[in-house]
Amino acid sequence: MRTRTLVLLILTVGILAAAVVFVFFFRQEPQDAEQNAVPPGISIPRAASGEEADAYAGGSGFQESERILPAFSLEADETFIQAVNADINGDGTYDQLCALRRTGESGIRIVCAIQNPVTTEYVRLPPAETSVTQAHTLLMYLADVTGEQKNALVYSGMNAENLQVLGIFAIEQDRNAPAQNGFSLREILRVSSDGAISVEETRRSDAYNLGLSAGESFPVISYSSVPGGAGEEAGQIRRTYNWDPASGVYVLTDERQIPARNTVSAVLQRLREGGQNAFSAFLKGVWLHNSGGPRVSFDLESGEIIFLDGATEEVFRCENISVRRYGVYLVTRNSLISNIRRLIDIEITGTDELRLRATDDVRLKIGVGSVWDGAYRRMQNTTEAAAENPAERAAALLEEHTASWEDASGRFYSFAGGQLTVSGAADAGPWKYIIYLMHGQPVMQMQTESGESRFYLLLLPEGGNSGQSGAERITLREIHPSAGGFKASNVPETVLFPR
Repeated sequence: MRTRTLVLLILTVGILAAAVVFVFFFRQEPQDAEQNAVPPGISIPRAASGEEADAYAGGSGFQESERILPAFSLEADETFIQAVNADINGDGTYDQLCALRRTGESGIRIVCAIQNPVTTEYVRLPPAETSVTQAHTLLMYLADVTGEQKNALVYSGMNAENLQVLGIFAIEQDRNAPAQNGFSLREILRVSSDGAISVEETRRSDAYNLGLSAGESFPVISYSSVPGGAGEEAGQIRRTYNWDPASGVYVLTDERQIPARNTVSAVLQRLREGGQNAFSAFLKGVWLHNSGGPRVSFDLESGEIIFLDGATEEVFRCENISVRRYGVYLVTRNSLISNIRRLIDIEITGTDELRLRATDDVRLKIGVGSVWDGAYRRMQNTTEAAAENPAERAAALLEEHTASWEDASGRFYSFAGGQLTVSGAADAGPWKYIIYLMHGQPVMQMQTESGESRFYLLLLPEGGNSGQSGAERITLREIHPSAGGFKASNVPETVLFPR
């Protein structure tokens, strides 16, 4: 009897296993052959993987990064805006800064939530109320601005009147708070201005860096219009706020008036009258840092800003432009690593001069002391500068022959407006593309509507664009980029010739 039961059990298991195998191999959904048919060498872009994903943190130049979601339950009338994971109380466990908006309120509130390292549960602190209303301009981070070896919550952004707002909340131990968090927030500074506001980094001692002593505090500098000033010649007021340990808040320690130059006033008046388009036209081109090193190229009409410093090139896409009294405020996003925002504050200081401050939203670090900060002057010979940049040269060469590139298979390629279409192919696109420098060489990143990407190294003709077909051909070699360089793909190269 036992033998018969054992045999029946074995047969039953075998039948079930066979059924599973059948379902796995024979019940797959059929693939659309026409959808997957693509021209040789320019197949549909695929998602990054392997070293490519490790090098660029899984980010694509076109797709949104994975959003950090709230780690705690929201109230019924709260709308989520953004979140940052950070160690608020210094216990080595990630807590969270969460920006929210209540129904019926325009101002954004920031909720700090402390994580219990044992239970992993999050406990909300009372919210930090801000006057920032433009959600896409909000930047929040932790920094020891007072120099007392304590984190503080720093935020900045634009309000409904297009004024910049900057505020600081001290994060303090609170004996009266519930035992599971023991911290509270206390506002120590709030400043708004129609000009720039910045936290100025100061050098601190080795003893501070080792955690052995307090350090210098970071002053806050603001520029604003003279109240009731007569015309455009009133200039600006520069205010300095410093940390006062006695009162426990930031206090105004210096205020001085900066006279305006008539030439600057005339330029700003003309730009303000022209609005966003006038500022875009003014900024277009290459600007050189007064130190002679970094350069910034603006093309706001196409939404692109390129930062160059030696062999380093960073491409950012502009998401928002706010016109201000003395310049513009740009919200941009890195085209390759899309979870990096760069907030750019530009002040026009002359007919061909500007002052720039760039703050990176790097989640865990304060973005002060950027290599890009400082005064710039317009480069007059921008044609020569563009010719030295192989990425700009490649883009200009591809887009010059709109709809007139051809490969050996007789397919026609059109590069225009950041989109590639292929005539004579089963899948003609259009596909998005962007061209930039990577490891000092021009690379084209392509993407489908699904967000999948491929990278191609562009091999340009030597000797420039001579006007002869043989000299103008461009070779597309598929690659897998990594932090150390490129890996070649097994896909054959595609050689394009102008028709």
